[in-house]
Amino acid sequence: MLGLGRNLYASGADYNALYEQVTALIGDLDAASMEELQGLTNEQLANLADLVSGLPEQIAQELAALLVTPPPVATEPPTPPAPTPAPPPPSSGGGGGDGTDSCVTVFMRMSDGTLAGELQAGDVHPCLDPAEGPTEQPARWVGAAVMRPCVRLVTDSGATLVCSTTTPFTHVDAPADLPEYSSLAPDMLGREVVVLRRGIRFVEPVVNVHDAGMQWVVPADFGGRSFPAGESAEAGFIYSHNMQKAPSLGNDALLMSMASSLASIAETNSAMAASETTGSLLALSESTRTGR
Repeated sequence: MLGLGRNLYASGADYNALYEQVTALIGDLDAASMEELQGLTNEQLANLADLVSGLPEQIAQELAALLVTPPPVATEPPTPPAPTPAPPPPSSGGGGGDGTDSCVTVFMRMSDGTLAGELQAGDVHPCLDPAEGPTEQPARWVGAAVMRPCVRLVTDSGATLVCSTTTPFTHVDAPADLPEYSSLAPDMLGREVVVLRRGIRFVEPVVNVHDAGMQWVVPADFGGRSFPAGESAEAGFIYSHNMQKAPSLGNDALLMSMASSLASIAETNSAMAASETTGSLLALSESTRTGR
């Protein structure tokens, strides 16, 4: 504040000197200029005098206001907060077995050319099942992406697929879509797979299986069926199994279901036999009564 007061004092002294210079210049006006001033009314001359006398104070006030309130400095608009990173996109899984992490990676292509990571529940894609054969089925469920160890499969003609190491492949000669008729991705070297290329399905062996590192995969449910996916349509799509796989013949739940069915059949047969026996006894009784 002391420095500011000194600056204002110095500025006031400078403007007082300026005032003396202005008044001296007015005193040195020539006759013609004086005649112009003499043409002014008393009121106009009084206003001019007030204006000149007030110059030091007005300038000092404006200077003080400038020092106390500096002019606004142009600033750049605030940077908006960075958006929260979105989770990795969902993917169709090439999964199977009893886990939910068995599937193709999010960067595989589906048979319609879309990324597997773009798969949504309800999207219809080709599927394959030993009992049904080839069908078109909707994705019933798509889960959240998870990071899993993966392998890359290459077939004899160059079709490729990157999937989790837990992804099962149903054997091409499997009589049923059961776990005992499938192999996991790391064990597929030399085994045959179904390939889809330009709308044609054919069978050929896997000639290369190598580590693909940790990658994002997302399980999906096509109702327990295999579906095609791959790195490119030109190379071809490889059918891998869906996340939900049919239970094994040795599964306790399946055995219980079969036992229940057999019991129901036996009960029905017993009821029919009892009905026939009752009918025969009634007929015999009637025959005896009439003496026939």
